[in-house]
Amino acid sequence: MDHVGLIERKKNPRDRANILSKLTFSYTSGLFRRSLKKDLEEDDLYKVVNCCGAKKNGDKFEKVWRKQMKDGKTNLLPILWKCFGWQYIFLGTMNLAWKLVSSIYEPEAISKFVSYFNPNQTTITFQDAVFYAGLKVGLKIGHALYIQNYIIYVQQLAIRIRTSFCSLVYRKALKLTPTAMNEISLGNVITVITKDVMVFEHNMMLFNDMWIEIIRLMVVCYLLYNKMGITGFVGVAVLLIIVPAQIYVAKLIKNLRLDLCKKTDERLQATQETLSAIKIIKMYTWERIFSGKVEERRR
Repeated sequence: MDHVGLIERKKNPRDRANILSKLTFSYTSGLFRRSLKKDLEEDDLYKVVNCCGAKKNGDKFEKVWRKQMKDGKTNLLPILWKCFGWQYIFLGTMNLAWKLVSSIYEPEAISKFVSYFNPNQTTITFQDAVFYAGLKVGLKIGHALYIQNYIIYVQQLAIRIRTSFCSLVYRKALKLTPTAMNEISLGNVITVITKDVMVFEHNMMLFNDMWIEIIRLMVVCYLLYNKMGITGFVGVAVLLIIVPAQIYVAKLIKNLRLDLCKKTDERLQATQETLSAIKIIKMYTWERIFSGKVEERRR
């Protein structure tokens, strides 16, 4: 898939960075030092990290896809699961563990630390207050290091999924026969690559959060019940009342997005037809007719 004018770039420093460097992002220090001396240019760009390469991910995705096609299965979900499922579940489990730890110990640390300043309390010593304050600060520092790395790894996985899909579509397009090309519009192909595939990249964290937050909500409800009794569920009930409205709004947004994709396909198809026949249009001075046709599709 590499073109003739492939530019050789410097290896990405993230590929050779150690664990500490990745946690603190110190491997980017060279880029910042270079930016202080001069403006960054295209030559300062690094290669794509090895795990996000188009050939590597495309070959793996195509291999699983061909195996599924031989078995008569055309569903993409099993292919995604075999290629990226366990990595995504691992990231979700790590995120769940961190959120449970922070949800349990952070409120407890704040509560104990604030209770130390109660004049009538005698159970919490100065050493205990220092410990709870250090625990709170440590959790905040851990959160700062964790959340940024978690976002990077999730986005990296999302880029791999998008790259695999785009690579597969590209390879399939190169092998299409003229008869098949007449049955598929250019607008559909462009929409798949530019919009449909981007959904994975933009919503990767949301898929994990759907089941993580349910477990987290149950744990928080249990903690509230132990602290406040049945009255702790009042706030949870208010949140649950809003859920049907959110589901309704989500359905409206889904229908609007489907209509938008359909209109986009029609507009791209009309534009492609106009560009492919531009010489004939110029010869017969049909510019206004086709211009109005394209403008109509844009509305």
